[in-house]
Amino acid sequence: YLIFLAGMVFINFGRNSIAIIFTQYLTLDTGLDLDSRTLSQIVNTQSLAIVSLGWTAGWLTRRIGNGVALLAGTLGAVAGLTLLTFSTSLPIIYVACFLRGVGDAIIMAAAYTFASILIPPQMRGRLFAWFNGTFFLSFGVAGTLIAGPIVDGLITAGYAEAWAYRSSFAAAAGLTIIGLLIQASLLWFLRKQNSAAASPQIPAK
Repeated sequence: YLIFLAGMVFINFGRNSIAIIFTQYLTLDTGLDLDSRTLSQIVNTQSLAIVSLGWTAGWLTRRIGNGVALLAGTLGAVAGLTLLTFSTSLPIIYVACFLRGVGDAIIMAAAYTFASILIPPQMRGRLFAWFNGTFFLSFGVAGTLIAGPIVDGLITAGYAEAWAYRSSFAAAAGLTIIGLLIQASLLWFLRKQNSAAASPQIPAK
């Protein structure tokens, strides 16, 4: 479970670290300089994806498995962050936000179910609190300790504001990828362990 928790720390801190600074990036005078209506449409694109996928996320996780669904949702989050890093095209930004919303919906559904499988029943209260902490702390703490310092440091060093913000998106994608690799390794180990346990034992002669 602790390996799973470590993976979720990287996934949640990565994908949510830009939650606060993202709207600042979209309204930069030296960048996209979007008006409030366009800004709300972009933000609502992610919310729309979460609501839309929320109806089917549970069915999807049961269909393909909690572990695979968690990896798929994380890939969606990485794809969205990668598009935000390398593109300033408004249509691409809409697509990126939709992908991030899809990732959010699937990750929330799959991760909670996966955690409930890994946590012993007698320890669910305390260990679920740890799991929830990786999510709710990821917005403020990750923004304060990761995304914010990257942006401020690069701007102070003389880099363009828009480039500094996109660099923080790249760092967020990198953290999320680390979490993805941890969860993929854990899933591979669990499947290998279950396969070994299910294999028939050859009796000794």
